[in-house]
Amino acid sequence: MMFDVYCISQILSGNKTVTRRMPSGKRPAVPGHRHWLKVDRTKKCYGLINIISCELEKIGDLTDEEAIREGFNDKNHYMNYFRHLNGDVEKDQLVWRVEFELL
Repeated sequence: MMFDVYCISQILSGNKTVTRRMPSGKRPAVPGHRHWLKVDRTKKCYGLINIISCELEKIGDLTDEEAIREGFNDKNHYMNYFRHLNGDVEKDQLVWRVEFELL
């Protein structure tokens, strides 16, 4: 599963245990499956995660607690990051919430 360098560091330090992804036609992860942590399509991997859950939710339902699980200080900090990656989104925009554990 692809992450940027900041998110990889947050995962490896134990601060990030969820990620949100915009829908792109199919579910981005399946519970029980494992994914390599990568920043690009090269062979370099930073670790392995096990997918715990993958569910659709509204991005507007994000709480400060969930933003902290994303590896950010609060909801506003995370939403600025999310908008930087995905552009403006409405509060009712569905996103995949993927929970994982570092192996």
